[in-house]
Amino acid sequence: MTLLAYLDGTPLVDSRSLRPLAYGGPAQVSLIGAPDSCRNTFDEVCAFPVPTEKHGTNKDGSEKLTYQPVSYRDFILFIASVMSESLGREPLAAGFATAMQGNQLFGKIVWEMDNGLGLSMVLRSSYNMTISNQVAAGGLDTFVCSNGCFPSVSMVQAKHTLNVLGKIDHMVRQAVEGGRMLKDANGNPTGQRDPGALARFQQLAARMERWAGVGMCDDYFHAFVGILVGRGTLTAHHASAARKYWVACRAAYEHGPGAGRLHAEHGAPNLANAFHAVTGGLQRARPRDAFRSFAGLDFVTERIERSGGSLDGHIPSFTLTIDEVEAVE
Repeated sequence: MTLLAYLDGTPLVDSRSLRPLAYGGPAQVSLIGAPDSCRNTFDEVCAFPVPTEKHGTNKDGSEKLTYQPVSYRDFILFIASVMSESLGREPLAAGFATAMQGNQLFGKIVWEMDNGLGLSMVLRSSYNMTISNQVAAGGLDTFVCSNGCFPSVSMVQAKHTLNVLGKIDHMVRQAVEGGRMLKDANGNPTGQRDPGALARFQQLAARMERWAGVGMCDDYFHAFVGILVGRGTLTAHHASAARKYWVACRAAYEHGPGAGRLHAEHGAPNLANAFHAVTGGLQRARPRDAFRSFAGLDFVTERIERSGGSLDGHIPSFTLTIDEVEAVE
């Protein structure tokens, strides 16, 4: 039995709807400057050989399954098909990256929504058991023609063990449809449930509009980047790239297109565009570090907005939590 058997029919997507955008942009996951990683097309990802199952022995001498690999192809097609069915539309694009000679997979699938915004699913997996099967829904991409981000503070995962296929089916549908009990940084239930990918997207889109209403002059932007460096969300290298992105977009906004100028639509002096500048800098992060960095960025930006745009308000500690999916009978 394969993971795709959990779909009601054949996959709703194929390699044609999982192609990268011609100009890079929000579906791009493989990041510049990571010597052990590279960008891959969907077909290239599918070409990596799937490992064989591994078995062990129980105390009574009976055999037990200790490792059940899930092919990258099936994992990607399953996620994309479940979300496409929920939204009633095919993906706009997808981007993939691999590390450790194809033993680690990172992916992002983007669906174009209304008003130039995009909903995305981010995923991770591995063929060497270093990363379990993980997925997060509701990522927000503004201005689909530009950089992407990962604004999610929680992922769900299913280990490469017995019943992993049923666990993945359960976790992906929960990520899309909602209903999963949310937990705090200590792993305790909050009493609130995940609203699902579409509802989360709508919340994030509304939040981005609010961020656009928070002024951010050049000095405040540099202070914003400094907070992120001090909290370990950005390295000095990523911070430098973010500052260059901010300056180039501000120049295009103030003076129009020209040499050394980038997206004018990201040049207005506000918190939303400060967020975009940092995500642009994070395109140089290692793929396996990018998810945590994007989550930390989203967390800090939201707290600044909640404080009324002031940078002297207290921002509490941030912890990225990954929930283990319960076993499916």
